[in-house]
Amino acid sequence: MSVVLDYLTEADFGGATTAAISEPVSLDQVLAHLRIDEDAGDSAFLESVVIPAARQLAEERSGSVIKPARYQQTLSEFPRSGGSSLAPFTRSSNSLPIKFARGLIESVESVSYIDISGVNKSLDVSKLSIVKIDQANVQLCLNAGGDWPQTANVSNAVTITYLAGMLPEKFATQFPSVIHWILLACGWAYENREMFLTGKGTAIEIPAGYADSLLKPITISTRF
Repeated sequence: MSVVLDYLTEADFGGATTAAISEPVSLDQVLAHLRIDEDAGDSAFLESVVIPAARQLAEERSGSVIKPARYQQTLSEFPRSGGSSLAPFTRSSNSLPIKFARGLIESVESVSYIDISGVNKSLDVSKLSIVKIDQANVQLCLNAGGDWPQTANVSNAVTITYLAGMLPEKFATQFPSVIHWILLACGWAYENREMFLTGKGTAIEIPAGYADSLLKPITISTRF
């Protein structure tokens, strides 16, 4: 399981202020996409509700983190041969890689665990490597010659805290199709503000085959 702890600020990326990092699409982009003039009421609604909701939907459907944030992932144990693991089943060792539940990982802050004696301990993150199969599918690996330690037989024995996501300018340059998807989602949410379309039955979603394909560059692969 992986949950967001907090969203990062400009200071986390070396900036001089603790201002929040903006969403991947701006209000001006959404207004241009919707072909409407700026209106105080509409702008507030778009900026505080529609744009964040569209970005969150893209994150949930793709599995990747878009807006930079600090996440925490928990495991019942480190992956070991003969045990449960998200790593490829063809590998057999006590140093199988850990697959992150989210994509677009930036760095790992800490890895802590409860050892077989019930004591809380931490791993030296300098002995770990982030291996990117692609931008979306990322694994945490031990450096050569290491083994994962044994953990107590308790739930959430392993806790990984990591940073994920990209600054808006970099994300827009690298994943224009995802920006397009978010704009489409914003348009849909703006035009359809009710649960059901009156007189037309249930709401008709953006064609999934086209829309979801725009998220493919940051979509994590199916987990076993």
